Amino acid sequence: MKVKGERAFAEVGSGILDMKGIIQKGLEMGALYFTVEQDQTDMPTLESSKISFQNLKAIAQQMGI
Repeated sequence: MKVKGERAFAEVGSGILDMKGIIQKGLEMGALYFTVEQDQTDMPTLESSKISFQNLKAIAQQMGI
């Protein structure tokens, strides 16, 4: 059980990290590839991966990349 205020891992694009900003800065610095890692999840692994992929796809579309 999670305690109120406890931080937890989230699917990419679902948490507190500014993924658009991170991706934008990476592109500005010349990154050609980005690696995504999901340390832990409370849901089935493939479901978690699907959510992360869909979120990244939506972010890329919003950014025009």
